[in-house]
Amino acid sequence: MTEFSWSDEQLDYFKALQVAINSDSPQLLKISAVAGASKSSSTVEAVKRVHRENPKLSIRYLVFNTAMAAEAKTAFGHTAIASTLHALAYYYTVKPYRLNPDIAPWLTWKDIPQNIKVPYGSLPLILQTLTNYFESGYTDFPSFISNEVDNPEWTMTVYMAANLILDAMATGKMRITHAFYLKLFHILVKLGQIKLKPEDILIVDECQDLNLITLDIFHAYPAKVKVIIG
Repeated sequence: MTEFSWSDEQLDYFKALQVAINSDSPQLLKISAVAGASKSSSTVEAVKRVHRENPKLSIRYLVFNTAMAAEAKTAFGHTAIASTLHALAYYYTVKPYRLNPDIAPWLTWKDIPQNIKVPYGSLPLILQTLTNYFESGYTDFPSFISNEVDNPEWTMTVYMAANLILDAMATGKMRITHAFYLKLFHILVKLGQIKLKPEDILIVDECQDLNLITLDIFHAYPAKVKVIIG
């Protein structure tokens, strides 16, 4: 059987990861690869090589696409834990914080509890503002509203209704969205209320898809070696 021929760049990648994991200090590796450069197969090989040297290494591989995570689980086998960031956030928030497990792709007026009085015609504004907050780097709603919302329709009554909706989602009284539990995960990680399991190696693929939330989580994640690929 012919042995696979790796390029000099790939061999440099393998060596860099081995050197990083053997270092006495935390390391950050940045891997730049164009489309079709076999970055995924290269990463699998790099991980397998360091894993052969030390089978006790804890290695996590994070992506932002469910299909990619499924492929990665098969490719890595037992050498690394592969998942999406949303799956990780779900694990740490939905059950531990008793959120409603019925995840909605988006919220509508049917999801709002009857005891929450939403000013007539303002629900679309509230839901869009909440979505913008969930996708922002802010970790508290008042600061987001104060700095980012400049809309004459955003009155104190609307703000109070939005707060009640947030509270209903946070206490399991109404359905949530994927963006909500990712934001909650982001906030709790930043506040130190969620203690992530330290990893020897943390790898984030497709790093060009990182936003303020995912970048905050990546920085806060405890790992000896962090690898970003994109």
